[in-house]
Order: sequence, then C-alpha cells, then structure tokens
Amino acid sequence: MTYNQPIIGSILAVRDYGTLVVIFLNMEDGRTAPIPLDKRAFGSLLEGEGSQPDELVGRRISYDGEQILFLDRECSR
Repeated sequence: MTYNQPIIGSILAVRDYGTLVVIFLNMEDGRTAPIPLDKRAFGSLLEGEGSQPDELVGRRISYDGEQILFLDRECSR
C-alpha cells in the first residue's frame, strides 16, 4: 500500500450517473477535481454522515485516493 498526498477542498457538486457517483471538489489551489465513487461506497458515505447528497455541498474534505475524511467534523470517530 502506498501513501497518496491527500487533496483538500470543498464539495462543489454531487452527480449521480447510475452505478457511479461523482463528487466535484473545489481544491485549495482553485482547480476542480472529480472524485468518482461506486454507488454502494457513496451510499455508505451518506449513511455514515447521516445526510443527503445535497447536504454534502460546501463541506470540506480530504481525499487520499481511497478514503474521504470530512474536515468539518467537531469530533472524529
């Protein structure tokens, strides 16, 4: 397993394409990065956050190529 430098930014939009969901991330350097997720993985993410897709917009995250970490949480698990 290799360590990937995480990208950090705010979620601009979430698009559902059937079996694939893409999170568009506004990175700190002004670029936009797509983060593709399997529909099941995205469902687990929503369940873990207790939110709907539109409620993710604006939230700050870190993504290392494998895991999404919400940076706006008051406490970590």
